[in-house]
Amino acid sequence: RIAKIRVIKDNGQPVGLQQAALRALLRPIDDTLFLGAFFIVFGRREKRLGDWIAGTVVIQAQTRPVSTLTISQQAKPISEQLLQTANISAMLPDDFAVIREYLLRRSGMAVKARNSVALQLAKQVKAIINLEKVPENVSPDLFLEAIYLSYQQSSNFGQ
Repeated sequence: RIAKIRVIKDNGQPVGLQQAALRALLRPIDDTLFLGAFFIVFGRREKRLGDWIAGTVVIQAQTRPVSTLTISQQAKPISEQLLQTANISAMLPDDFAVIREYLLRRSGMAVKARNSVALQLAKQVKAIINLEKVPENVSPDLFLEAIYLSYQQSSNFGQ
């Protein structure tokens, strides 16, 4: 934690007991025979022997800045309209989580990336809730804010 690194599986998932045990058991070999340094220096993926065998990788841990979710005032009337015209109950909690995560992280995104992600998410959500047309003059970002509010207000939230 002090070095701000962490170990994950090669596929990005958290390490399990088996991977942690393999890495720990092979640590003395890596250290004593300098095999770990050899593998790191000459290997394409810069992994020590324990990481190769365990199927893990050491990554730089991201420090998540504390961000707050802000919703514009313009989203509230749109969310009320969506509750009447869209099938908000078709959204799954995972869909809501993706929208929430986007809204939390969008301030740290480049404008072009933010617009692209918002547009993609808005298209997906529109299909999920069976909405034929997004209200006029509503940006994808504002639409996602309104969806966020609508989902919170729907009876499915928290169940």
